[in-house]
Amino acid sequence: MAPPGSRRWAYVRVMAGTILGGALERMEERLRRYEAHMLAKAREAQQLQDEAQLLPDS
Repeated sequence: MAPPGSRRWAYVRVMAGTILGGALERMEERLRRYEAHMLAKAREAQQLQDEAQLLPDS
């Protein structure tokens, strides 16, 4: 049987891993949403630029 101190550290390591893993997952999700937002913004800017080129100059 393991000494009580080592068991405590095992629980601490498991909990820390769980918390950090969840935080990293949320960060990755936020990064994916940010990248999708920036791509949509770039497409919109390109579309506006293309439309502006089609309009006659006044």
